[in-house]
Amino acid sequence: MDTVSDNLSQGVAITLWQGILAGLIAGAVMSLWMMGWGLVTGDGTWRMPQLISTVILSSDAYTGGQTFNLTPVMVGFLLHELTSAAMGLLYALLIRLPLLRLVPLWTAVIYAFISWIVAELWLFPFVSATLAAESRSLPVGLAHIVFGLVLGLYALRVGEPLSD
Repeated sequence: MDTVSDNLSQGVAITLWQGILAGLIAGAVMSLWMMGWGLVTGDGTWRMPQLISTVILSSDAYTGGQTFNLTPVMVGFLLHELTSAAMGLLYALLIRLPLLRLVPLWTAVIYAFISWIVAELWLFPFVSATLAAESRSLPVGLAHIVFGLVLGLYALRVGEPLSD
């Protein structure tokens, strides 16, 4: 059997650094998902990084996502990756709990789904009125599920299997 199949049946433990790396990778995949969504729907490839940048920059940083502006896009990506790394770290801590380490993939997906609900209902309105007003719930929710899948699959791939 391969590592993922073995770990799926046994459960895993990952280090904090592995959790941070998993979060960074999952955050990058999530960003690509949102950029692709924007491209396909016409919302604009740069929509989410520009929106995220309004947490630090003014609401003027958001121009609709159709045009590339280096500063808002880079600030948005950086904030997203920092948040993703923190979420990966917290995930590494969560799957140290006995029940959760047995189901790391489901734990990651549910964790990401809950983080989306918290972000939509509390975090976005608190940190940026522009982000709260312009965020699209469905694609952002789906992007969080993608984040959770990548996070959990990474843990299954690199995690240390639990002994029986």
